[in-house]
Amino acid sequence: VYPPKSAAPVTGTPSETLRNSNAAIRNGSDSNVLQARLDAALEQLRDRDGTIDDLRRRLDQSAEERREAQARVIGLLAGPGPTESKRGFFGRLFGRPDE
Repeated sequence: VYPPKSAAPVTGTPSETLRNSNAAIRNGSDSNVLQARLDAALEQLRDRDGTIDDLRRRLDQSAEERREAQARVIGLLAGPGPTESKRGFFGRLFGRPDE
């Protein structure tokens, strides 16, 4: 399953590490670029949410104004109720005055 262990001694000390300073700088700049992109995306989301909230508020306001205008128009179309005389049929027939 595993390759056989080599008999050659390991050279170097474990404290020695290879560092690639160019890769570290590149990773840092990549991180900065990604953070800037994330910040821009979050700003776009906040802006979109603000726009949606504003549009919802405007829609609610216009719906309320429309309902009020409809009620006024219905009131104008209906006008005052029919003025029915308090006299009945025979009162009108015999000319009795309104009470």
